[in-house]
Amino acid sequence: MPLAVGTRLGPYEIIAPIGAGGMGEVYKACDTRLDRTVAIKILPTADPDLRQRFVREAKTIAALSHPHICVLHDVGEQHLGDRTVDFIVMEYLEGESLADRLKAGPLATDAVLDLARQVADALEAAHAADIVHRDLKPHNIVITKRGQAKVLDFGLAKMAAERQTADDEQPTRLAERALTNPGTTMGTIAYMSPEQARGDDTDARSDIFSFGAVLYEMATGRPAFAGRTAAVITDELLNRQPAAATSINPECPPALQHIIDRALEKSPDRRYQRVADLRADLERLTRMPDRGVSVASASRMRYGWPAAAIVMGLALVAGWRWIPRRTTSGPIDSIAVLPFVNAGGASDTEYLADGLAETLTNSLTRVRGLRVVPRTLAARYRNSNVDPHQAGTALNARAVVTGRVMQRGDRLLVQAELVDVDGVAQLWGDQYDRPLDDVLSIEAAISRAIADNLRLRLTGDDQRGLTAGAPKDAVAYQQFLKGRYETDKRTRAGFAAATDFFNQAIARDPSYARAYAGLAYVYLWQAYWGYLPSADAYPKATAAANRAVALEDGSADAHAALGWLNLYYHWDWAGAAREYDRALAIDPSAAYIHQWNGESLSTRGRHDDAIAELKEAIALDPLSTELMTSLGFVLINATRFDEAIAEHQAAVSKGAESTLAQLDLTRAYRLAGKIDLAIAEGRKMLDNGDPLAEPFMAMNYARAGRRAEALTILRKMEDNARSRHQGNFLVAAVHAALGETDPAFRWLDEAFKQHDTFLPWLKVDPELAALHDDPRFAEMIRRIGIPDR
Repeated sequence: MPLAVGTRLGPYEIIAPIGAGGMGEVYKACDTRLDRTVAIKILPTADPDLRQRFVREAKTIAALSHPHICVLHDVGEQHLGDRTVDFIVMEYLEGESLADRLKAGPLATDAVLDLARQVADALEAAHAADIVHRDLKPHNIVITKRGQAKVLDFGLAKMAAERQTADDEQPTRLAERALTNPGTTMGTIAYMSPEQARGDDTDARSDIFSFGAVLYEMATGRPAFAGRTAAVITDELLNRQPAAATSINPECPPALQHIIDRALEKSPDRRYQRVADLRADLERLTRMPDRGVSVASASRMRYGWPAAAIVMGLALVAGWRWIPRRTTSGPIDSIAVLPFVNAGGASDTEYLADGLAETLTNSLTRVRGLRVVPRTLAARYRNSNVDPHQAGTALNARAVVTGRVMQRGDRLLVQAELVDVDGVAQLWGDQYDRPLDDVLSIEAAISRAIADNLRLRLTGDDQRGLTAGAPKDAVAYQQFLKGRYETDKRTRAGFAAATDFFNQAIARDPSYARAYAGLAYVYLWQAYWGYLPSADAYPKATAAANRAVALEDGSADAHAALGWLNLYYHWDWAGAAREYDRALAIDPSAAYIHQWNGESLSTRGRHDDAIAELKEAIALDPLSTELMTSLGFVLINATRFDEAIAEHQAAVSKGAESTLAQLDLTRAYRLAGKIDLAIAEGRKMLDNGDPLAEPFMAMNYARAGRRAEALTILRKMEDNARSRHQGNFLVAAVHAALGETDPAFRWLDEAFKQHDTFLPWLKVDPELAALHDDPRFAEMIRRIGIPDR
């Protein structure tokens, strides 16, 4: 029952309630003897044995007299009617709790270090007196108006545990009870050490874990363990690592991340053994002029190990073939992330090797002033013994990133290094041996370390961009990487598997923007290649892309997907241009976005602008035969057939993986009047079983006057189009080639009803030139909404 204002507890008069919690009610009161304001906490039990033990401990705490521990003035009891009230009297603090301060987000690094050192001082003093807090959390730390940290409730958690063990009930019952009564003690559970949650013996190292959780929250603004129920939180405490603080708050120094990681070790033996050691690392970090230096490095310097011995030792342990040479002075303004090597060779680890390299590439593209070699260009070095100097020179990059990935059971071993190309010198290198579920923190640590060693002036936006869109869940990240790996196969089975993986990632982390973008592309490609009906797949792709942009407006991939969908599905040219412009503003080095923008311009008849965009794309990724094929396609629409033939021949000679290069070469030959070459090239494609070869061969036969052969293919195409609800545009094109105008327009009407992907090309496709003078052609252009220019 709450106490009324004016109630007297001995010499103390209640002024106002302050708050209430699991450990009792707290009131502002006046000490009438000394005329001073105090805080009074009413204990939640009248157990005489408990009170006797508490009085003994209260005397010990009161004797601490530490500037960062809330002073305990008095203990007492008061009979109020038929109720006996036990209470403690404490120093009244004007300020706010750390929990309230963190509602506004993470603290600045200087504030984190300042307050953390004060709390560490308090813990160190208590531990020296054999007092363990056992309930350290942001609610039990007050920040006074002068900026001083004061730790409250020393010994109260121990008191609560003793009450549970009075009848041999283990401390773990606290957690067990919370599992069946969610919300009862969740605030405490979220900061418990694993051994405390299990009910094992605890000592000062349990406080160190709790302090690590508090540090994490100060640095990120988020609890380290934040499940929705006590059961989930307990599982996280016992089995999972929180996402790296540096991945959530780019301003968090790597050295502070090191301190947090060590404090949050699950095993007490791997944690800091004394608060004094943790405090010493905080003080060293405070004094560091460059807080990008790790505490581990600073510790080695403190012990005076010779630098050469450190370098040689690391080189021998890691097996790195590195000889220090001259490094290039000045900032590193271009970089290539080479494909990581799947060192274990296991096929189920390949997605990690590819995914980590891709994620690093995407992260680094967000650093202004840094040119990042496209992933497709760096991909030529997959599964090869890479010479960093040769690779960097060939890719025109000042530095290259190489790496190796190996999975051993549930452990992930990642080795990465940043190499100066001109000096052939290692600028940075590190190894990570962590649980597989910690892959997120590994990627974030590598990104941050690389950025810190580029000798660029990184702004806060640059630092935040490194982790923009990062998932909150390591399993979601792994599912996303698997989805990207399957998408890159460009097969029906790969797309189906990718759809499942992206949906699993979204189910784990509904705020994961990149997973939505990945899902958008999977649906987009399945519709484009005819694996799913357009009317089903394109709306799903649009919804996923819109969700990705809503979650992360800085996603170039998502904006590019919306540009593509606006053009080919929604027939919204203004919307497509807007999304492509936005995507290129985010990532101007993305060759594929220049490609898609160029193709969009081509559909409008802006051929010169389109060709310029495709050439820009090729300049960014000169080894891409897909881009060469796209340029040849745009040249066909511009009726520059000879140039198109040369471009497609070059793509085919370079081993174009896509059959589109050969198909468009067939088309270019035909439109240039080289019918024999067109038929010969088309026959190769038919022999290879390519389904798109049939409409192209039908048009070849029509142009050659071989009508019967053209009609044989056409009837088969019509049957397929009726049953599959797609391919109508190509059927119309064959009718046009045969001079059958009315059937051509009937099939264009069907293409319009089915929202055929090829319709945006209606205006510029030379295959339909025979229809241009018919009024129905201009009407169809109007219905689709193709702009004049």
